[in-house]
Amino acid sequence: MSRGKRILLFVALALSVWGVALIYVFVAAPPAGDSADAGNEINERVEPLKVDYGVPSTAPKDVAAASDNVFVGEVGQVVGLEVVKNTSSRPGNRGKPMTRFAVTVVEPLKSGGAQPAEKGTSLTVGQFGGTMDGKEYPIVGMIAERAYADRPLEPGKEYLFSTMYNEGRGYQEITVQPHGNVVLDGSEPAAREEMLDSFRRAIREAASGDPSTDAAGQAGA
Repeated sequence: MSRGKRILLFVALALSVWGVALIYVFVAAPPAGDSADAGNEINERVEPLKVDYGVPSTAPKDVAAASDNVFVGEVGQVVGLEVVKNTSSRPGNRGKPMTRFAVTVVEPLKSGGAQPAEKGTSLTVGQFGGTMDGKEYPIVGMIAERAYADRPLEPGKEYLFSTMYNEGRGYQEITVQPHGNVVLDGSEPAAREEMLDSFRRAIREAASGDPSTDAAGQAGA
């Protein structure tokens, strides 16, 4: 199996676990002995929201190209939540919740934009989705007409983040959910390093056109 196929398989396996969990919550009938009312109550407390992304694919080159920063980061505490209004004027448009987390930069792979990611610094990172008024709003990312279920960031865990600075809101936003917030904790060291290397190569190629040349200030060692 080629290196590229192994990378895509690693991401697919990581995301499939959460996809199955969401399908169970939204589709599966209540277990034997539970009433239908209990199942309806769960569904009423959970409302998945779709977010359409304009990236052509989930490949590292496309995710990195759409991002100001690509970095390994450790998630800290939740620092806020807001409702991001859509530009649509359709009736019932309520916008989408955005949960903000404090994230410590462990290893920058790409640093750019108005707020470059630098090792050891803390960034505020916004993730679509969250809980408001007792109701959970998980996000389903739409990429190239395919749906990918995301889940909330977990404090204390490391992720491979791809973000873009939103000047209007004053913080980083995950560029493509869930491929811009891939959990690294629990993965095999070889698979983790292979994932990071795939982004390093993509960033070098985009910056210099030569995958063997490291672009200072853009790609990490």
